[in-house]
Amino acid sequence: MDAWKRSLDVNVTSLFLASKYAMPYLKETKGNIINTASAGGIIGFPDAISYATTKGAVISFTRAMAVDYADDGIRANAICPGTGETGMTKELLEDEETYKGFISPIPMKRLGQPNDVANAALFLASNQSSYITGHALPVDGGWTMS
Repeated sequence: MDAWKRSLDVNVTSLFLASKYAMPYLKETKGNIINTASAGGIIGFPDAISYATTKGAVISFTRAMAVDYADDGIRANAICPGTGETGMTKELLEDEETYKGFISPIPMKRLGQPNDVANAALFLASNQSSYITGHALPVDGGWTMS
């Protein structure tokens, strides 16, 4: 139960509170919300019920925010990264069989890089995406579509 509560606190409650306290400033500036969800919130991961559930909640929260605050000129979107080569996964991915297992379901046959996620955030923060709100953008090499 502790892991479940921690996942809710870290992935959902923190988002709610940050949004609540930022909202006056976002309304003033016609701000832009970009939440970090996960490909796991779209399709789920094995042995990660609390993680997948809370990341799915981030997607739903983002969509609700988009609807509720569009009249205030605020956009809300979420980025849904798949497995990437990061400091958190480096040691795990050193094993060749594990690495192959991670890339096998990805149509692009590679893992994401931090810049892939950063570039998605940059796009969603820019005026080039001024008519996009309530979207959960997978950054996963096509994994959630396969």
